[in-house]
Amino acid sequence: MYWQEKLINAVKGRPCLWDRCDENYANKNIKADNWRAISEEMVEYSYSFDDKTCAMKYRNLRDNFIKLRREHLALPSGSSPKAPPKWPFFRLFDFLSDRSNAKSSVDVNVPQECKVKNNVVAAVSSSRQPPAKRRRNETTISKIDSELEKVEQALAAEDAKDEHDYYGSSIAKRLRKLTPHKAALVRVEIEKVFLNVEYNSKVDIFDL
Repeated sequence: MYWQEKLINAVKGRPCLWDRCDENYANKNIKADNWRAISEEMVEYSYSFDDKTCAMKYRNLRDNFIKLRREHLALPSGSSPKAPPKWPFFRLFDFLSDRSNAKSSVDVNVPQECKVKNNVVAAVSSSRQPPAKRRRNETTISKIDSELEKVEQALAAEDAKDEHDYYGSSIAKRLRKLTPHKAALVRVEIEKVFLNVEYNSKVDIFDL
């Protein structure tokens, strides 16, 4: 097997180096890693090609294929089909039959049709969760948010209280333990105390 065949097959197995619709086509780091991996494969076959040499040699082979393919497809109207080029590596580039894939492998500009395709795939993947399940999750999250808001409001109200609020609460607890009649008498006495303090005068219970 010639080194050209080994190199072409190695690239063929790594779509990110030639398929402009591959999700990693525009990722320079991943492409560089793949060229290094190809270089290691070539070394195993006793071909001392570094990653840059592999990329350059593949590019030359690909460009030759593109040239021969264009000549092969450029048939005059009414002429009989041409025989495939005799170049021994022509058929190895069948994976580049799409002209859009036969363009430069160093072009990082992903075509618009590929962007649309990738966006559709991403949208479909994100919508795989059953709608009913999503609604239940949203309802649960909404309830949790509502409860958290109530807790925050309660804490804020608690922080706003002063010593008089706490004293009033303790008086209310004690009043609830009394009979209605006794509770009413206590309230009257409390009102008398307030009046005496506010107006600096003594008030008789029968004057209320």
